[in-house]
Amino acid sequence: MAKIIAVANQKGGVGKTTTTLNVGVAAAALGKKVLLVDFDPQGALTLTFGRDPLAFEHTIYDVLIEKSSIN
Repeated sequence: MAKIIAVANQKGGVGKTTTTLNVGVAAAALGKKVLLVDFDPQGALTLTFGRDPLAFEHTIYDVLIEKSSIN
């Protein structure tokens, strides 16, 4: 059965990205399949994995406003 873990807080600088990254890495190390979705407009989690968030043609925002599909 799939589990969904959301890390959210309206205040910046409280460790959301670090927590998300560490929980994801720990779950993967235990053999779990992990999908991390970076909803932060600054794209800090994306940057952590060495990807430039500005290089993507579409973002999760485009999916949410139905400008693009997730497929």
